Amino acid sequence: MKKNAERLDRLLTNINNVQGTTNIPKIYYAKILSSFSKPWDHSIRMTRLAWDSTGEYKDFYFKQNNKDSLGHGVNEDTRGRILLMYGVVTVNGVGLCIEHVGWGEFALLPEKYNYLFEK
Repeated sequence: MKKNAERLDRLLTNINNVQGTTNIPKIYYAKILSSFSKPWDHSIRMTRLAWDSTGEYKDFYFKQNNKDSLGHGVNEDTRGRILLMYGVVTVNGVGLCIEHVGWGEFALLPEKYNYLFEK
């Protein structure tokens, strides 16, 4: 089956439109609220994302090992920046998360492009 190219803006999903877990990977975007990790490469960096909770779940995180996160520029100083992620949404404690994606499955956008993702 032949597929035609699709516009990127039609493939991007704002995490504020996510209300629960998913089984099919999508390209998501979100603004970073905070990011923290222990200093070791194998530690999991917990990056909290701006998300409008609707009740059942309380927060939304992007979880990735610290080495890969730092390699992509995701650190304590990236608050307010836009993060793109490709993956499925799973449960993380009392919230939701996208976690352990491949090297090419997440990216921190340059700050100058934030306006394209703001309402």
